[in-house]
Amino acid sequence: MPAFLAPLRRVRILLLGAGALLLGFCGHPRNEQHAEPARPAAAPADSGHVDAPVEHATATGILQRLQESLDGLSLNGRADHDFAHLALEYTHAGLDLANLTAERSTSDSLRALARRVRPGQERLLPELEALTSRQHRLHANHRLDPTTPFARATATMRRDLRTRRAALPASPDPAGDLAAAWQIYAASAARLGQLELRYGQDPRLREIARLLRPVGTSR
Repeated sequence: MPAFLAPLRRVRILLLGAGALLLGFCGHPRNEQHAEPARPAAAPADSGHVDAPVEHATATGILQRLQESLDGLSLNGRADHDFAHLALEYTHAGLDLANLTAERSTSDSLRALARRVRPGQERLLPELEALTSRQHRLHANHRLDPTTPFARATATMRRDLRTRRAALPASPDPAGDLAAAWQIYAASAARLGQLELRYGQDPRLREIARLLRPVGTSR
């Protein structure tokens, strides 16, 4: 293979991996049985969520803000409560990546990935906001128990996300930078879904967890 084509091949491999993980997130019918009227999400001014100016965003910056958001959550070790809050932050970050990709990327494959992923996340966002509100009311008086299996597993998941984000090399190629960020994001979101399916009980949250898992894995 000519040397000048090698970066394009690496981008293609990254896209295939991220796309396989994220396709299950798209176009899934919403189950209304647990939904409540969505409440506006009050994001911090520096959160960089979907209402933040795209021109100031970077793919690595979105992953960093995701990490900071996860670390700042009020968790209590109960799988359903914590999963709903964590999944909401992953959905915000996924929308940020999709918006940045649509705005910045010159890669047809990346832009197609963003177009496929964004509608499903936009539909899921208000439902997760309602679910987190419900979970917060149910577990408002519970303090964090870091010894629960879910708490230990998600703490490891967050550490791994931090490690992979910190190891992400700066790339002069925006397509390569975005593709690598998508792969890290998708793998971490899939891991969160697997943990909810292992420890969670809420039927709708388990459905949402399946959307975060890689296509083709067993349920």
